[in-house]
Amino acid sequence: MTRDAVRSWLRSRAPEPPAALARTLAQRLDAAPDAVLAGDSLAEVAGRLGVATLRTVVQRQGVAYDSAMDLLVADAFVTYAFEAAAEEGEDINVLVHRLLHELPA
Repeated sequence: MTRDAVRSWLRSRAPEPPAALARTLAQRLDAAPDAVLAGDSLAEVAGRLGVATLRTVVQRQGVAYDSAMDLLVADAFVTYAFEAAAEEGEDINVLVHRLLHELPA
């Protein structure tokens, strides 16, 4: 999956997310390692983006100003993963189990 394909799909969502959330989603997408984008479906990639964002919060090991926004971004990516799964006809139960196994301990 390319960043441009994910970016285009995110921009097509209605309703649009608030501007600050949209900017941060785009920033996290741009900063994501290529391995996170190595999925075949938007659902898989959006889910991995959510898990990767959550992982950064956990790795900080402390409360930071950005933590609240990062938690919102993680939630948005995972929500979009389920939306994409529904659009793509993907089994949501499989997606849930896959994402749960990727969550930081």
